[in-house]
Amino acid sequence: MKQTIICCFFFSFSLIFVGCAHKNRRWLMEKPVQDMVNHTLLSVAGVHVVSLPPEQHEKELEAFIQPFIDDARKFGVIIPQETKEMLRQIIYVDRLSMKAGAGVIAACNRYYTYQQTLSGKRKLEWMTIEVLRKESLDYTGTDPQERQVLLKEVVYHELFHCFLNKGHLPPGKSGIMSATLVKGSRRAFLEWDALVEEMFSKEYLDLIPPAS
Repeated sequence: MKQTIICCFFFSFSLIFVGCAHKNRRWLMEKPVQDMVNHTLLSVAGVHVVSLPPEQHEKELEAFIQPFIDDARKFGVIIPQETKEMLRQIIYVDRLSMKAGAGVIAACNRYYTYQQTLSGKRKLEWMTIEVLRKESLDYTGTDPQERQVLLKEVVYHELFHCFLNKGHLPPGKSGIMSATLVKGSRRAFLEWDALVEEMFSKEYLDLIPPAS
C-alpha cells in the first residue's frame, strides 16, 4: 500500500499542520513523507519589535476551522479563544516556508518572539497553516465533493497540531493523526464520525505526544 505523509513544522521565534518539494507527479503514490516539528527562536536578545503577520484566511481552508472547534467541543476538548486568535494565516502556497522532504503537502508553523515593553519582556506567539496548492490537488483529485472530504482530513490534521500543540500517533496506531496518509484511502468517506471521535478521545490524546 502506497503512503504519503503530511508534513507539519512548528517554529518558535524571539516568534503547523513546513517545506517540501516533489520531483515528479507520481510522488504521492511512491514516496513516504515525514512531518517535521520545529520550534525556532527569532530574537535571542528578546528586544526586537516584531509585527504579527497579516491575517490571511483562504476561504476553502478557513471553512474547516469552526467545524473542527465544534467537533472538539462535542468530545470535551475546548479550544481557547486566545489559541484560535493565534492562527494568523491558513493559506495555499506554492512553496512551504520551511524546506522538508518530498511528499509533504501541508504544514502547521508555530512561532514565538519576545517584545520589550515598558513593563518588561512580553511573549508574542502566532501560528500559520500552509497547504501546497498543486500537491494537495494531486492528493485530493479534482472532483469537488471528494476533494472537500479529503481536504478536510488534511486540514483537521494540521489544526490538531496547531490548536492542541500535539504531534503524531505512535507507529502502529491509525487515525487522522497518523504520520501518513494513504492516497486512495476511503476511510474519510466511510468512517468520518468515528475517526473524529477517536481523534479527540482521551485514549488518543494521551497517546499523542506534545509537539514542543
